[in-house]
Amino acid sequence: MSRRVLGALLFSMAGLACAESEWVWYGRTYESNFYYDPINIRQSVGLLTKTPNLWRAWTIEDRSRPTVLGARSERSLYEYDCSTNRFRVVQQELYSDAMASGHRLDRVTRPSDWIAVIPNTAPSLLGKVVCEEFSGSR
Repeated sequence: MSRRVLGALLFSMAGLACAESEWVWYGRTYESNFYYDPINIRQSVGLLTKTPNLWRAWTIEDRSRPTVLGARSERSLYEYDCSTNRFRVVQQELYSDAMASGHRLDRVTRPSDWIAVIPNTAPSLLGKVVCEEFSGSR
């Protein structure tokens, strides 16, 4: 096998490993379970450099009952500003089946406004994981 073929094979296998994340449960409410993807928690990147206090994490909210739109789950990209204890939703997708599977029903790609983290909520639990375990701040 040539180096070029072997390199392409290894590169594609690395991409598959990233795509096949192990979702980790981090909390629940009356109607939902929440998961995050520890493999893909990353520092946000500005125009020229990484931004030290901004971290991004993918989450899944898995619902016990579908929403009015028929969504059983949603996958969201959260961004945390660990220095000011706030977050925003950068991207969100709604799915017809559990764990962000089935048909994609909707997609929002415009970031929300920054929101203060409220204690004892799903965003606060994820914020602790992102800001304490990954970034080392707080």
